[in-house]
Amino acid sequence: MKKTAILAALATLAFAGAATAGEMEGTVKTVNMGKHMITLTDGMSVMTNKDVKLDHVMKGDHVKIMTDKNKMGTMVEKMK
Repeated sequence: MKKTAILAALATLAFAGAATAGEMEGTVKTVNMGKHMITLTDGMSVMTNKDVKLDHVMKGDHVKIMTDKNKMGTMVEKMK
């Protein structure tokens, strides 16, 4: 019984970490290169890591943004 409870707790923790990272899609409203911030037309704003290049992202682009567990953007990809 005790072993089962421990295994269940470990599994919950493992999936909780994976669930916090994610992705989002939307249309770009603004790009602030200085702050590494992208704002989407739905009002959501995402700050990206300093190593993420934003020079290819423009207003009106449909993008997919990958985020880490801290909700920081780790990748920005233009969608077609």
